[in-house]
Amino acid sequence: MVLRLRIFLSFAMVLAFAAAVPVTAFGQDTSPPPSRADYVIGPGDTLQVFVWRNPELSTSVPVRPDGKISTPLVEDMVAIGKTPSVLARDIVSPFDAAAATNSS
Repeated sequence: MVLRLRIFLSFAMVLAFAAAVPVTAFGQDTSPPPSRADYVIGPGDTLQVFVWRNPELSTSVPVRPDGKISTPLVEDMVAIGKTPSVLARDIVSPFDAAAATNSS
């Protein structure tokens, strides 16, 4: 059975995202806001990890100052500098590889 993991932005991460929008000297933003796909995870962000059909493995995890996260299934994975979708693929890939090996 392959576990499909999805990373969702938590409320704290959305707040961090809103705080990262550039502001001019006059207090007005002149650049278009970045989309969710453009968001890059940074230290201090909080990520909601959802494991489908396994609520006991779903959790909320902070991005540590060293840029890593730890979940019940994956320990010490680098999260900093990645988009949420890239991090989700990185978390899932070891399980996909294990499932492919076991099905052969």
